[in-house]
Amino acid sequence: MLHLSAMVDDAPLVKTLLEWGLSTSGVDGESGTPLHLAAEHGAVSCIPVLVKGGVPVDALDENGRTALFNAQSAEVAQALLDAGADPNAGEGWTSLHQHVCFTDRGPVIEVLLSAGADVTRKDSGEMTPEEEALRHENTHLARLLRAGKPALR
Repeated sequence: MLHLSAMVDDAPLVKTLLEWGLSTSGVDGESGTPLHLAAEHGAVSCIPVLVKGGVPVDALDENGRTALFNAQSAEVAQALLDAGADPNAGEGWTSLHQHVCFTDRGPVIEVLLSAGADVTRKDSGEMTPEEEALRHENTHLARLLRAGKPALR
């Protein structure tokens, strides 16, 4: 129930469920927390409620991803960072490695860079986020990473 409430961005219901003692340790089929689903579905209002309610902000799913990997907008990424997410967390890779695979994630990457995401960190395949961006032919994202800071719009 907590996962579904987070997914549809129903912060009052999420708060009520947490007050009723619903477990914050429940995971979905991919070991994702309600926070993973909130991030994936852009449920910004649920992010602080879930974290304050005890859902670990940097919990890993079965693929070594935190909720920050699921942020598809700068607003969601910023909400997670404001809630204490580590921009360099992940097992075998970081959220930068994930986001450079998607051509439209420049705004998310800018937020991550502003929060101190490490552009030199290598994943388990010994690739930096910049090398991953180039592998996916996202040269504009590779340039953004190379600058190591948010690009001017």
